Amino acid sequence: MRIVILLCIFCILTCDMKKDHPLGLCSEYFPEEVTNSAGAVWKYYIHLTPKDGQRKTNIKYRKIGYINQQLLITDHSADFLESYKEVITTQDNKWKVDSTITYDYRSDLDSLRTPMIYNIGEQNVILNWKESTANLNRSISNGTWKNNLQESHFEVKDSLVDGLKVKTFYGKLESNFQNENDTSLTTFNWYREFTEGRGMTSQYVETDRVKYEWDIDEIISIEEFDRRAQHGTHRVAYIDPDQAIDNQDDFTTCYHISKINDYYNDDRAQHIGGKGGLWELLENKLNPKLLKGQEGYLTYRFVVNCEGRAGRFITEEAGLNFDRIEFSSELKKHLLELLLEVPKWKNLTVNSEPRDAYVYVTFKIKNDEIIEILP
Repeated sequence: MRIVILLCIFCILTCDMKKDHPLGLCSEYFPEEVTNSAGAVWKYYIHLTPKDGQRKTNIKYRKIGYINQQLLITDHSADFLESYKEVITTQDNKWKVDSTITYDYRSDLDSLRTPMIYNIGEQNVILNWKESTANLNRSISNGTWKNNLQESHFEVKDSLVDGLKVKTFYGKLESNFQNENDTSLTTFNWYREFTEGRGMTSQYVETDRVKYEWDIDEIISIEEFDRRAQHGTHRVAYIDPDQAIDNQDDFTTCYHISKINDYYNDDRAQHIGGKGGLWELLENKLNPKLLKGQEGYLTYRFVVNCEGRAGRFITEEAGLNFDRIEFSSELKKHLLELLLEVPKWKNLTVNSEPRDAYVYVTFKIKNDEIIEILP
């Protein structure tokens, strides 16, 4: 009985500590690396699907730190260059935007980007963690055009997924773009999902022409992000041939390594049979015994050249909480052998021309079985 009482007291105290945290309710939805100010980085795959076109996939890194009662949010593009920065003051369970900066540049190859500062209006709340409504007005211009943005959320839902609390915000953004010759209004409907201890785990945005789906890949430390950013001229998808685990010395690309396309592309490279073909491969060849005791996301990144041959495989490994883990060497070797058995992959085409491309396949493993194949 005494132990039970002590446990109850401990639970009450820890709950009060969370409740009294300067971040308020949202402190429950972020890992300790953020709530204790050290910071962390989220890696997302962003799938862009036009209503009348092929889906494209890009990568975004989002760095979040908490210092002096302010959240510092910085986005980095696929080439690790800073693309967006936001400073948010947290007060009374509200996220109030203090400043927003984006970057204008001539092309993806231009490393000298011009910062563009948003003007924040009187309504400055982007998220309200306690109530169902929030409103944010801001605008941006460069002299020849102006874009007025009105963002709001109008509903918040709480749920439980796999025993973890999930808070989902539903809202919209109205973009009124004006230049000397034209005015256009675009409405973005969105929802953002935050999971207990994990931060934003998904986001969905849709207009009448396109939809964006954000899928979390992993959460890494600031130190790991900085290490990856020391990449020279290589983009985020770059795979060092010397680090490949498939030992295919005869594998070559059709073009120079700088011309290998990243994940975002036109008619993307993939298994010829799509996900169905990969599931069939697993059903026929997988040794399920090797899955015992293994849980998380096991990703194989590789290159599919213009002829449809795959090579330069490496792995990235994360737990179900998107923390870094190590899968067994036997399982990694087994799944690699299965992927190498695929005689030919569907190569990327850009403007009807066959190209080399980076590809990834992620196996989500839970309860001793593969339950999902991504993307």
